[in-house]
Amino acid sequence: MVDNNVLIAKADLALSSLTSNGGLKPDEVRPFIVLMVTPRVFLRRCRIEDTSSPTLRIPNLRFTGRVFAQANSGQALAAGARSAPTLGQNTADVSRLIRAEFIIPDEIAEDNVDGEVLLNKIREAAAQAGSKDVEDLVINGDTTIAPATDVLLGRLDGLLKKTTVNTLALGTIVVSKDVWTSIELTMPAEFSSENYQEPMQHFTSRKARKNYGNYLAARVGAYGDKNIQDSRGYVEHDGVEVVGVPVFPETQGVGTNCTSVLHMDANNAHVVFHREIKMETQRDASAGAAKMVMTARVDVVYENDNAAVLATQLKVTT
Repeated sequence: MVDNNVLIAKADLALSSLTSNGGLKPDEVRPFIVLMVTPRVFLRRCRIEDTSSPTLRIPNLRFTGRVFAQANSGQALAAGARSAPTLGQNTADVSRLIRAEFIIPDEIAEDNVDGEVLLNKIREAAAQAGSKDVEDLVINGDTTIAPATDVLLGRLDGLLKKTTVNTLALGTIVVSKDVWTSIELTMPAEFSSENYQEPMQHFTSRKARKNYGNYLAARVGAYGDKNIQDSRGYVEHDGVEVVGVPVFPETQGVGTNCTSVLHMDANNAHVVFHREIKMETQRDASAGAAKMVMTARVDVVYENDNAAVLATQLKVTT
């Protein structure tokens, strides 16, 4: 039987061959990030960026109003008929550190004699397990939350906190087609689903999405039958998909029975990782285990703050 210390040493050797000082090599960073975001229903729709700088500027350029005007041959447009783009930018602060520690008992090492295979399995499992936390942070982060209340969410402000330009309080009502219409009309016409290049979505909680699916299925006629029989789980309103996101809160409001809705194109949200992602191991002989520490830096910003709507006080039922 191979000694456990030898097995752990092989794992450490594989780690040193794959990484530099515990940091993932440049060609390993992007696949690791993909592993982290792919399983999540919201994250995988966002625009994923990585940077080697502590900040990343996200520019946005748009024209407001008309750009064309009447013209005459051989004459320049009058000054009042000319247009200029509106320039702006948001900055992602990827100095925001998050860290996870995993204990790897010797018994696990016994079943994975090849250290490199063991490391790859643990790295993949760690990325997938951490993906839920990253999605939770990106959506529900709030820097006013104390570590004693939640060990993670106070690290940064997520999208529910950052969406402040277009907001709508629904007044503790249950979901219906009128709710979606009100939310969609809160979006400025410039960014509405009728004018926007990319498809919009309603992101909300699982229960709210289920409630709307049941609302549609209860309708009399072919449309209700279709929603009962359709196994794809696709629910929409006026061409806008309703997406249930498991980490969306469902205990908001006075009665702790409300959720929120983000109406947006998910590509408007930039989730930014620092390229210096570390996976380090440390042997603890007295515990008969190895410790793996995963460290990352992440932030989320909108490309355009005006192109998102936050609706609150949507009542959910079981």
